[in-house]
Amino acid sequence: MFREYHYLNTSIAPFCKCYAAFIKEKPVAFIAVQPIKFGTRLNRVSRLVVLPDYQGIGIGRKLLTWTAEHYKKQDAAPFLLITSNPQLVRTGLRGWRVTRAGRAGKINNASFLKSMSGAYSHGAENRLTVSLEYMGQR
Repeated sequence: MFREYHYLNTSIAPFCKCYAAFIKEKPVAFIAVQPIKFGTRLNRVSRLVVLPDYQGIGIGRKLLTWTAEHYKKQDAAPFLLITSNPQLVRTGLRGWRVTRAGRAGKINNASFLKSMSGAYSHGAENRLTVSLEYMGQR
């Protein structure tokens, strides 16, 4: 249902945990979170999709923040988002801090550990992206 509305319309890793937002029992937004355990432990947003008719009214932002807060309460691991979405980048997100901005570059063995901390996202080699870490609501 959400696949055709995300630029990475490939399959989601089987170990991702998925959540949805509903309006009157209709799913309108979707988020998938990927746990990463390689040297360091973290949780990273793999997909965030809002159906076109519901974009621009804050549903994606609320689902993202709800999910990040849910993970923060359960798990001490950092919760990361890598995005090029202008709505998220331009308007800012409360409780989030920017950890990197710019082009990620191609991944290689020397940068692999750095990539696990949020500098790389599949398909982001040539796009301007921003990495954000959820710090919590104040």
